[in-house]
Amino acid sequence: MASRPNRLSHRHQRHRSCGHRPPGAGTDINGVWALGRIGPDAKAALPVLESKMRQDAGRERVYAAGAVWAIGGENSEAAAIVKAALEDADAHVRTDAKNVLVESPDISSR
Repeated sequence: MASRPNRLSHRHQRHRSCGHRPPGAGTDINGVWALGRIGPDAKAALPVLESKMRQDAGRERVYAAGAVWAIGGENSEAAAIVKAALEDADAHVRTDAKNVLVESPDISSR
């Protein structure tokens, strides 16, 4: 019996071919978001989150910036990243930036 191609693999290949990473690839967005929800008690994660905020792209970067703000307090670099994401070409990134602003509305005042 011939095996059928795995649909998930096909979708991942399609994303790779157009330069996008499939959801969940690389950084665990949910984990980053959860650290931000913990707030200042997750301070030990700040160095990793700051690195992700500076090095990752797209959705991962936005959520890392939001978590850095939520954990470490005011951070002008994090605020700038979230504000810039509101104008991103990717609708998912724009939506994520709006979600971060809902969680930390004081970012918009920076």
